[in-house]
Amino acid sequence: MRHLSFFLLPIALSLPLFAFANHDGWRGGCYESRSMCEDIEDLGDEQIDEFPTPLFLDVTSDELVDTWGEARSSGNSHEGTDIFAPKGAYVVMPVDGVVDRADTSGLGGKHVFVYIAGGEKLYFAHLDDWAEDLDEGDVLEKGDLVGYVGNTGAEWARDHLHFTVYKDGEADNAFPRMEGQDWDLDKQMDILDNILDDLSSSDAEDEARNLWQNQKYRSIIQEAIDEEIDIPDDIEDYLEEMSEELELDMPEPADAEAAEDFEIFETDLSFGMNSAEVERLQEFLNDVEDADIEESGEFDSETLEAVKDFQEKYSQQVLDVWGLDEATGYVGITTRLRINFMIQANDVQCPVFDEYNSRTTNPNGEEVEETEELLKDLGFFTGDPDEQWDYQTHLAMTAFQERFAATMLTPWGISQGTGYKYKTTNKFMNYLRGCDTASVYLEGQGNFDF
Repeated sequence: MRHLSFFLLPIALSLPLFAFANHDGWRGGCYESRSMCEDIEDLGDEQIDEFPTPLFLDVTSDELVDTWGEARSSGNSHEGTDIFAPKGAYVVMPVDGVVDRADTSGLGGKHVFVYIAGGEKLYFAHLDDWAEDLDEGDVLEKGDLVGYVGNTGAEWARDHLHFTVYKDGEADNAFPRMEGQDWDLDKQMDILDNILDDLSSSDAEDEARNLWQNQKYRSIIQEAIDEEIDIPDDIEDYLEEMSEELELDMPEPADAEAAEDFEIFETDLSFGMNSAEVERLQEFLNDVEDADIEESGEFDSETLEAVKDFQEKYSQQVLDVWGLDEATGYVGITTRLRINFMIQANDVQCPVFDEYNSRTTNPNGEEVEETEELLKDLGFFTGDPDEQWDYQTHLAMTAFQERFAATMLTPWGISQGTGYKYKTTNKFMNYLRGCDTASVYLEGQGNFDF
């Protein structure tokens, strides 16, 4: 026995002391490195029963679904909460923690285990990728980036985060802990700022643009701006640059008062036509825009060039809304609307549109009916105008916004219609009804006009 003790002594001396230490609050002892064990112990003994969703921008607690215990094709029940979000969505720590390991497995795909307080671990699975340089032993604070949503290990499924709490090796449902727990705006902006700060300047610029062009993220950022909460510098820089690109000059007619003497134009006019309406157009161009053309009633080449000059002068209202780079000489809807706007400038009770409307915001009322009437006049709405913003109204508004994207969507940095009648949409709709409304303030970008 004496010889055995002598043999074991060098082995015992060569082992880290923490392997034999009693780490209070850490059940079963800690078998990581000394410094890592100390970091884990610093997390504390008390179990954390409430924390927000790791998808701090994409999913609120109200949008979570409890998928714990659902049947799987393997015959086993589901031990986790599946949180669905687009590929690449940020996954962050909902609490402080210490990284146990970041690894890849057959079913979990790219995943991360993280120690948290109370002797528990969080499990993040099916990641598209991990946060850059994430490694074992990293100390993470609440809001630090863990990775990005994907479907690795579950390629047959849509992109989502599989999220589970483990305690003493047993899975525990995380869903009840996330109920009613949401990130506040200040923290969301802080997290976003930290994520962008870790990127190169060019990558941060690209990411700022991508964030702003995402409708859900943009609404969160806009809300922060409205509440005078600091937004990430990279996003603010992007909005300032975009605002400068959108500075518009509104040209004035040569004789604005002369326009008041004309009746509005209700029909499209084009080269080769011969009518009293063409003669009125020629008179308008001469009296209001100082054109020098014969008032013959024939839409000849001289009239065509005068119309092109008019369209180019008011290109932002006549051409840009169609995405046209060159004047056409065709007196279509936007050319007529610009002429009629000048004629009616002092007659229309403006603004006609000043509410913000959608299926969930002010979905009832007279302005909804007025909106549907305008959309019907333009050929986007085919139903009977009423005071209810229904799905048909939503589709018509979305199509309308996308058709005239340069005026209603581009100022926000987006290309897809939202169906939400907001600032730029109201301004353009007022313009179509002959209202010269004031510039509108676009959150983070300054004033926008056309």
